[in-house]
Amino acid sequence: MADLVGVQSTNPVGYAPPPPARSDPVGRAVERIEAALDEGFTDWDVGHGDLMDARAALNGLTPEQQSAVFSRLSDETLGHWLGEVNGVRGGLSANEKRDFHNHLAENLDATQLVRVMNNTRFVGDGEALGAAIGRAGGRTAVEFVDRMGESLNGRTRVGNFTTTEDVVARVIGNLDRPAEIDAALGALTPAQRESLATNSYRSGAESSEAYGQLYAAVARSRSVATRTEFFGYAAQSSQELRDAVKMPFSGQDFPALTPFYDAMTGLIRTDPRGMIDQMALRDVGMGHLTDYLEVAVIRGDTRLIGQLGAQVRRGEPIPGDTQTDSARFAHDYDRDGNNEDFRNAVRSGYFTGAAMAAASNVDADAEKQRALSVSLLTGGASTAAAAFPVGGQIAVGIGGIVTQQVAEAVGDKASGDRQDFFSAMHEAGMPRNARGELPTGEARAQFIAAVSEVMNGHAMDR
Repeated sequence: MADLVGVQSTNPVGYAPPPPARSDPVGRAVERIEAALDEGFTDWDVGHGDLMDARAALNGLTPEQQSAVFSRLSDETLGHWLGEVNGVRGGLSANEKRDFHNHLAENLDATQLVRVMNNTRFVGDGEALGAAIGRAGGRTAVEFVDRMGESLNGRTRVGNFTTTEDVVARVIGNLDRPAEIDAALGALTPAQRESLATNSYRSGAESSEAYGQLYAAVARSRSVATRTEFFGYAAQSSQELRDAVKMPFSGQDFPALTPFYDAMTGLIRTDPRGMIDQMALRDVGMGHLTDYLEVAVIRGDTRLIGQLGAQVRRGEPIPGDTQTDSARFAHDYDRDGNNEDFRNAVRSGYFTGAAMAAASNVDADAEKQRALSVSLLTGGASTAAAAFPVGGQIAVGIGGIVTQQVAEAVGDKASGDRQDFFSAMHEAGMPRNARGELPTGEARAQFIAAVSEVMNGHAMDR
């Protein structure tokens, strides 16, 4: 399929030379289009009326017949037509061109759409057609992505002005149904998905838009594994950018990080517990989560970290009627003493460890350390005063409480030296029961072990 994408040919796959007979509807439409686009001594320029006549030649034909028409148009004719659409003397208006792209996307098969895409001639046309293909959706859009896959390599251009990654990002980003999103992403190999994710963003508003559309679509994927995979790609891009500007672990922020940070935020919000499970299965472990939380700490988004931490701390259901956070935390899913499974406690430990490593790596100051610990404790309030506007105690999670005195004590400890901060974060990351007490026993030990695992693997200065 490589010959379908990014390669101009005088006789490409998908081009069928016209038969001698011209009496059929397809043949008549081909003749009408070629006549409308003809330039000679007496008709030396293709005007607006000619373009509208060429478009009208498709009226009344079925999608199969319209694809057959395009199969009989040479690449030279297609390129000429698509170029004249943008002509300065009689080209289509913006609305007319949008309608033209929509019509092609809704009626041509994937083979002919690839040919049209390869023959786009002007800035924005490939992007606009890609978006139209995504909006049309269906099997054709998925097949189009599949056919473009072999050219997702960071090098191949489509038409004159855009890249395969940009086009495919817009197709997937405009798909409406999660099933179609999953089918399109599933049509690509892991290497192709990585190229799509890492090369669909380039500096500039238009490319940033395509990247954002792609990641918004991935966030609607039904597969937590897919969402975790793309979270990793965005984390890699973010870290590479920070390395490139020679401040990978500084406390500074800059706008170029925003597209990657927003992409990761959109994904992690969908299912932080499930994504942490997936991360634990990968060689990088909580590395990408730590990279993400570093930027969150730099930006002062401690409320977001607290909200995510509360979702993770909630855990997954356990047998029985008691479903408090602390009960779920303490539950051993396998009572075999040789095969303990305190998965809720371990997940909370992984998240807490990543937040601790992130704050350490970016050298967070005392104020940020305090805000981070209190937010993690309360599930999103970064100061004790915000959590307890009238004093007393508040509910934290399901079935737990914390007092203002405890929250202030955790914040005070977190603003101290390194060991005090780590101790405060341990307290903040575990659930409380109805008396405000922290867990004890093996679940607590498993939580601490998970924190240590992340810190040992991802804190730069343990």
